[in-house]
Amino acid sequence: MSAATTMSTATTVSTATTMVRMLTAYWVSRALYTAAKLGVADAVRQLGDGAAVPVEQIARQIAVHPSALRRLLRALASAGVFREEGGPDGPRYGLSPLAEHLLSDAPCSLRNAALMYGEEMSLAWHDLPSAMKDELPSWDRALGADHFGYYQQHPGPARIFDEAMKELGRAMYSDDAIASSYDFIGALGRGATVVDVGGGLGRLLACILQRDVSLQGILFDLPHVIDGARRFHEGSPGAAPVAARPEHLSRLSFEAGNFFERVPGAADAYVLKRILHDWPDDRCRTLLANIARVMKPSGRVLVVEALIPSGSEDHFGKWLDLNMMVVTGGRERTEEEFAALFEGAGLELAGVFRSPTALSVIEATKRACPARGA
Repeated sequence: MSAATTMSTATTVSTATTMVRMLTAYWVSRALYTAAKLGVADAVRQLGDGAAVPVEQIARQIAVHPSALRRLLRALASAGVFREEGGPDGPRYGLSPLAEHLLSDAPCSLRNAALMYGEEMSLAWHDLPSAMKDELPSWDRALGADHFGYYQQHPGPARIFDEAMKELGRAMYSDDAIASSYDFIGALGRGATVVDVGGGLGRLLACILQRDVSLQGILFDLPHVIDGARRFHEGSPGAAPVAARPEHLSRLSFEAGNFFERVPGAADAYVLKRILHDWPDDRCRTLLANIARVMKPSGRVLVVEALIPSGSEDHFGKWLDLNMMVVTGGRERTEEEFAALFEGAGLELAGVFRSPTALSVIEATKRACPARGA
């Protein structure tokens, strides 16, 4: 056998092994979902208080078969999720740094994210081949309603989704880091008004207002979202306050509406954090045109999204883009795609500001009208 043949065979074995691991990667995500669903990490913490615990005790706590749980924990421990230790009565399992993300009440918890990805979203991904035929979300076909309509009809999954978004925001999309990545005073001047379009509870806007005491903020979202945001910031009955009348509250106002119909007018900046990626290009142009129509001539549109790099380098945004196609019919975009999107709405790309998070701030301004006679 020649050296070339030997090398070819070795390469084939290596690539085949890699392919098999990729093909079976869902085994890991299903195991993580199962551990999250059963509350395994919470049980380990409660029983062990930092120490590793016999499988039989954990199994009794969560009412599952001891042998089945041992096999689940053995596999997850091999991936660094949970810690396996030997014991006189067999393997014991404790929390690892990765397992702490499956705790229900930890500051770093991603338990609701595990449930979200493992339930409805998994069903939508299962039908990815159908989305390849028409680029329409397979979520709608798998679950009988569009993404937003489904959660309106199912309050239990909606609560998990809302909590998952908060968890992912803390883990990957720090609002304070994003607010720090753009010079609001340098770009807009003191006393500027910033509108957070589709801003949810307004955590990002609160961080922006804390950058300078002269900034004014308007939180704009659907009526039921604004009701929740008022409670969140003001500490009204039904929601715990962020703080006792936080300093920024006097500079924060609330306005309800549908951003596909209108947005508050005459502001200096319009922030859209993870809004455009929910929608296809035509809907994004409608929203951006609504802003361009009413913003100040010197105003800025600040789009906060994952910016996909060109080329074949590995990037989480490329997988997130597929997820948006499956779930909402939206997409992640490259810098060139954002430029084209802005142009179609009467805006132009002005700059890109990287943040320490997975998101960038993409700045657009009103497109200058050509001089008469030019």
